[in-house]
Amino acid sequence: PVTITPNASATGFVMTGDGFTFAMEIPASNGEAGSASGVVTLTRSREVQVSGDGFAPGTLVDVWLFSTPTYLGTARVGADGRFTESMNVPASIAVGGHTLQANGTTADGKTRSLNLGVQVVDSNFTLPKTGGTDTVAMVVLWLLAAGVFVVTARRRRVIG
Repeated sequence: PVTITPNASATGFVMTGDGFTFAMEIPASNGEAGSASGVVTLTRSREVQVSGDGFAPGTLVDVWLFSTPTYLGTARVGADGRFTESMNVPASIAVGGHTLQANGTTADGKTRSLNLGVQVVDSNFTLPKTGGTDTVAMVVLWLLAAGVFVVTARRRRVIG
């Protein structure tokens, strides 16, 4: 079984399984959180950093983005079985749901393929605001004040 959790800084996610980890992080300089409503989010024309361990030293880990197969790059695994590499999400990737895939070789010579569902957004994407706007708040306050005025005026008329 594979577990996917947000990383400690909430700027990406970590996949862990028996003898390996694979992490994806959105660099802070991009101003992206890496997640929108619990969905792994990549931004076109921006960097994503991939890293991991549990791979054969000296081998390569190829990273792809699917629906349309798009090669993002290759990371070389160090003598300790770890790799880290920054890759750019091309501007040509369609906005929407995709699969990020990393393919490498385990220490015992088997192929390991990791897949992670991602959402690709445009570079001008911003998370939607929650709550009301200032205009809505002013209209609500005005209606509340008008209601209080009407109730007070009726009570004066009934009492007087």
